[in-house]
Amino acid sequence: LSVSDNGVNEIVAEPSPWRAVLDQGHTVCSINLRGRGVSAPRMPHGGPAFYRGMPLEDRFAWTNLVLGKPTIGQRVWDVLRALEYLGTRPDVNASQIRIAGSGSAAIAGGMAALLEDRVRSLLIRHAIPSYQSIVDAEDYSVSLDWFVPGILEHFDLPDLLASMHPRPVWIDDAIDANGKPIPESAVRDCYRQRLPENSPVFDTLQFGVAPSGEDLYSRWLRNT
Repeated sequence: LSVSDNGVNEIVAEPSPWRAVLDQGHTVCSINLRGRGVSAPRMPHGGPAFYRGMPLEDRFAWTNLVLGKPTIGQRVWDVLRALEYLGTRPDVNASQIRIAGSGSAAIAGGMAALLEDRVRSLLIRHAIPSYQSIVDAEDYSVSLDWFVPGILEHFDLPDLLASMHPRPVWIDDAIDANGKPIPESAVRDCYRQRLPENSPVFDTLQFGVAPSGEDLYSRWLRNT
């Protein structure tokens, strides 16, 4: 299952990062999470003052926050329903379902994977390593649809992904609060700050930065 901030068109893009996976006969399901692609809402012309001059994505996120239903939580629900659907298909091996996510969609995918035991492994790309990294940054460009009010009072992303153990989790091409690439060592340090050094979780976590042109998706499928 692929979920991406780029929407379903990532699968059919030229060149597609999924080309080798499809050529190998794997079935790939890609969905538009709400607020993305054809799922983007049509907002009213009126509305609160904070709507003015804001892009549709931010207006949608603000509306959901005001309603007490953060966008990313709704997207977790979308992923869970997609997994439920895949489990009903005769051409899908339920024991081989994996989630690959990119951007904020990757965080939604990770949260859904934790709630759904049928997910065999998880790949997260182009996502922040932790919500704490936003708090620590002098400024940030993270969009509102990533936010969950009060989440750090309970857990952070390393805690969440560690709970996937013993299922494999790959974290590649992580970004900082301004969307810039960060080194693999910085991501490892982020996890070491949250988890014991000798934690068995590190046996199933893999951190990396995929070299240009490397077929990351095929390697992930082959090794998980």
